[in-house]
Amino acid sequence: MKRWMRSALAGMAALVATVGLAPAAWAAVHIPDCGGENQRVCKWTDQEYYDTGLGSCEYDLKESNGVCVNEKRRIWAGRDAWLEWALKQQRYGISVNEPINWVPHIGGHNAYSSRNQGFGIDQSNQTYSISDQLRMGVRFLEIDPHYSEGQYVVCHNSKQVCLPSYRRRLAYVFDEIRLWLRDNPDEVLFIKLDEHVDDNTAGLGELINHYFRDTVYKRAADPKQWPTVAQVRAAGKQVLLATRNAQISSTTYMWYFDYNYATGRDHPKLFDLGVCTDGDGRATYSRPKWMWSAVAEGRSASNFFDLTGLIPSGQAVAAYLRCGVSVVGLDYLDALSDSAITFFRSYDKDDRVAGSVWTFEPGDYGQAGPVMMRGNTGRWASRPASEPRRFACALVDASQNFQSRGFRVTQAADVWTRGEETCRREFGTGYRFAVPTLPHINDAVLRAAGGSDVWLNYSLVTQRDPIALPGTLQYITPLGLKPTEPREITVYGRTDRPRTLVAKADVDWLQLTWTDGTAVRDQGNRLQVRLAPQAPVDAGEYKGTLSVGYQDGAGTVSQIPVLYRIQPELLIGINPARPVVRQPAEARLTVQLVARVPKMPISGGAVTLRELLTPPSASQPATYRDLGTRNVQGSGVDLKLEFVVPSRSLAQGVHQLVAEYSGGPTYLASRTALTPFEVLPRIEVQPTSVSFSLPPGGPLPAAQALKIAGAQGAVKLGKLPAWAQAQQVGDEWRVGLNTSALQLPAGRHATSFVVSDGQPGENTVPLTLDVQPSASGLPVLYASSGGPRRDGGRDERFVPLRIVNNGPGAAVGVQITSIGVEVLSGSGTVSVRGGLPIALPSIAAGGSATPELLLRWPATATRVRLTLGISANDGSYTATPTLSLIR
Repeated sequence: MKRWMRSALAGMAALVATVGLAPAAWAAVHIPDCGGENQRVCKWTDQEYYDTGLGSCEYDLKESNGVCVNEKRRIWAGRDAWLEWALKQQRYGISVNEPINWVPHIGGHNAYSSRNQGFGIDQSNQTYSISDQLRMGVRFLEIDPHYSEGQYVVCHNSKQVCLPSYRRRLAYVFDEIRLWLRDNPDEVLFIKLDEHVDDNTAGLGELINHYFRDTVYKRAADPKQWPTVAQVRAAGKQVLLATRNAQISSTTYMWYFDYNYATGRDHPKLFDLGVCTDGDGRATYSRPKWMWSAVAEGRSASNFFDLTGLIPSGQAVAAYLRCGVSVVGLDYLDALSDSAITFFRSYDKDDRVAGSVWTFEPGDYGQAGPVMMRGNTGRWASRPASEPRRFACALVDASQNFQSRGFRVTQAADVWTRGEETCRREFGTGYRFAVPTLPHINDAVLRAAGGSDVWLNYSLVTQRDPIALPGTLQYITPLGLKPTEPREITVYGRTDRPRTLVAKADVDWLQLTWTDGTAVRDQGNRLQVRLAPQAPVDAGEYKGTLSVGYQDGAGTVSQIPVLYRIQPELLIGINPARPVVRQPAEARLTVQLVARVPKMPISGGAVTLRELLTPPSASQPATYRDLGTRNVQGSGVDLKLEFVVPSRSLAQGVHQLVAEYSGGPTYLASRTALTPFEVLPRIEVQPTSVSFSLPPGGPLPAAQALKIAGAQGAVKLGKLPAWAQAQQVGDEWRVGLNTSALQLPAGRHATSFVVSDGQPGENTVPLTLDVQPSASGLPVLYASSGGPRRDGGRDERFVPLRIVNNGPGAAVGVQITSIGVEVLSGSGTVSVRGGLPIALPSIAAGGSATPELLLRWPATATRVRLTLGISANDGSYTATPTLSLIR
């Protein structure tokens, strides 16, 4: 079901349900435990079900045997083995010791706003998912967190409120990135948060800590000291996070990316490639060492009214890199024909990621010998070391000339091994045999070479060969549901000569099948991985390893860890089974967690205690109110968590409580059955409620006696309605009716009164009066328009009605039981949103009621006729009034 359809169906239900749903592992934010990849499917009782638009899984995932698995998250099939190799050589070899703000990055501009992940065509900047963008080579993600309607979401919106059909939970975005980092442990990623959370920064920090805390390279004491990629990897980290919000950047994990640190006017139309100046008028390659230079295009529908300029080709990307730009933000990666605006579309092959390769020539894997630069193109090629060439030389101490490194090219030519001595002989001991490590420096060396080929001092970085992605596999499934959907690994091997792939598993519960055969293909070979029939079925954690290599033993075998975890639910209960508390005391409740599998102790996660506000119905989900969350501390097979519930926070009466466990690594989300919890008032009143029945015209019924105990002073009865009275007689109070009750219309009149003693803890007593209708008088109901219509959303209109009683008798228990809609002029279908029947208040003779309908009413239908089915007085009166309405 498409997201806009889901959202239309969810409507107000989703908004109501957001009021009181539980955080999972942290106190201030909700960590989803369903609907994400490899998580269980969501049920109607889960808040995530409504966040995804009445979906059991995220938009780009599908349900498979109770688990959410890939459907459109990883479908891009354009990967190229050489391009993968060359990008890794640049990032983790050639530029590895440069500050990360100078290293070339292909960026996913508004990477989250993907059509494959549910964003509408008018609000999207990408077609492929974040995962697919990362597979393409993106290493700089721009994410826009918002705090909207009590949730942390991402959306493409300059305003605070994000419409349901154009947003996604931030937690799901972070989890998707986390899974990619887990599967690619040797990669480093930069995430820029263009956040719109205002003062709601604490929850954003908790989400970051939850998903990235073990992988984030934290900000240095001097935020201008950007680390090198080598430093990030040496620290065992993978992620740098930055924001333009100084309030958030003051924390230890966030770097600055504000206008003092990065290009503020980063639109292509403002960039002059002829002289390499950005929108701020600065020469990008001569910027301070600590600054970023960025440029980002805009192809979403919103850019049509504010043209920012486009980056149309790989040639354009290469030009920006030669100018010293370090971040090139691209839209519609490998999907240039998908823009909502025809003007922004292109039907040429998208070579923009390939344009970021500024070093090796296509197809050159560096195997023919050392590296040289071609004097006519500036691209690199491997050649035998015995061939004589001139040498590229740079300053030994480049601290005073960071931007260009002082590169010069020798006049003398020699074999590659004599590069160091030749550089020193011609330029002195202040120079060394070197290699350009950034595109604009490479361009400077090309100019210095004057058309000659020159040797470069570079040794290749060893990479996995073949490359198998993803680098890990996980199967996480509920007990009793074995995953049946195959997982897919794509293997990218070298194609410079014919090779054959082999794969094997070290456990017998994995089955491997080559989809495309074993002869290495340019676009990669797909390896399907399934659980074998003999795979374990008992709860627990099982590990294995896949090995993928070449049949001839060349290259480096890729090892892929496999985790198979079977998760049961917990035994969970609230003790005592029926707690009772008298106001104003506090109730102490214990939630007990018992492991179903002794060998799998409970650890991590959190328990949330919640009160049921409204039970579920066919058209509405249940709604809850949180009463507290406790994190699970330690580990064990029988754990207890105590909750303190102030009785004053709850109304008097019986409440239904439920405790929910979620967020743990070994057990599925689990919940208790509904447990009654009774709150008694400090002042006891017997009976606990008072009711009267009044026949037409009287007589008034006798007063009722109340017995009151627990009062600490003089008792008073207050807030009585005008038609009731109270009198103290001895130790009792008597509540009765007065003559004003005779003037009331037929029907039920429900209210209450208060018993107090001047101290905190009054008792509210329900009071009900049923005025019986006259047998000789029946109502006569008809319908008319109740006023102007108003918009309720996409193709929706709120239509006020007026139901009038022109008969001699009262209409009690009025209900609209049916609504027929006929389009009188125009085209399209008009339908009623919401369920039937619609209950109305009792309508006295001469009175009226004003219900409001929500119709799906497209603008193409200009006039309709409504036929209402109405019943009253326990069905003894029915009517079918009609009315015509203009949109």
